[in-house]
Amino acid sequence: MAKKIKVLWIEDQASKMLSEYTGPVVGCGYYALDIAESISEALKMIKNKHYDILIFDIRMDPGNNQDVANWFFRHGGDKYATRLGMELAKLLFIDNLDDPLIKGYIKPEWLTPENVGFLTVESESETKDELESMKIKHYRQKTVKAGKRILLDLLDEISRRIP
Repeated sequence: MAKKIKVLWIEDQASKMLSEYTGPVVGCGYYALDIAESISEALKMIKNKHYDILIFDIRMDPGNNQDVANWFFRHGGDKYATRLGMELAKLLFIDNLDDPLIKGYIKPEWLTPENVGFLTVESESETKDELESMKIKHYRQKTVKAGKRILLDLLDEISRRIP
């Protein structure tokens, strides 16, 4: 059996979407899926494990890391306005490694715009400029009509383009 592609899905509502979105992913047999339900979890997992693909949600909870919580409250404390998932991606891809949120953090070599995607309720027009500034090209919008394969389709698109 071929080695599975390791995926980190950063999604605070993942437990509510497990059967809907992850069923097709698990069923296809190509991906090993880990889930981070907060920015604190995501930072820890990115730091400690190599992933082939990262999928970000934009509106995320900070989690229990005090540095992340402090950063979140300094930026308004509203998960919809603060958009922690997008802010974390910007910190990782726009060389803001001096930001207090990730000070001392070393970006893993495996983390590139080619192996990152966004799966979010925000429209493409709301995210286009930010994603382009990070050179991230993989995006899907969660809608009622999106269907159960939306996560799998995004993973398949990314996996075809990574070396």
